[in-house]
Amino acid sequence: MEQQEASPTRASSGTGVLGGVVPAAVTVALAAWAWNADVPSPVAHRVFLVVWGLGGLLLAGEHLSRGGRVGVRIATAGHVFYLGLLAGAALGTTAWSQLGAVFWYQLWWSGPLATALTLAVWERHRIGAAGSRSNGRRDSRM
Repeated sequence: MEQQEASPTRASSGTGVLGGVVPAAVTVALAAWAWNADVPSPVAHRVFLVVWGLGGLLLAGEHLSRGGRVGVRIATAGHVFYLGLLAGAALGTTAWSQLGAVFWYQLWWSGPLATALTLAVWERHRIGAAGSRSNGRRDSRM
């Protein structure tokens, strides 16, 4: 009797399209809310909001690309590049001489976004590694 190897299955998160729409909607709403904030440097503040907003949309795209709902996926290198861009924008646009509310929401908005994107990349690699193990040995020249 032939034994079949069980292929690893991914538990369905049940979020579907909602998992992509919610991060996009929250991103747009928070950026719009903070756009005209009373800050020492409005231009630097808006640069941060644009960079942060791109990350929210990147996270939404990551959710939508799971399970084939959207055919295009951003490469892992794109996520890593964005994480560096986010850290640079958060640090570079902070008015260090006048720390106030802007510093705190740049900190509190950047941290969870960076964590969520890092976890998404981690899960992508974990699922990819499990899938390649279940496909058997492949020729290393491929």
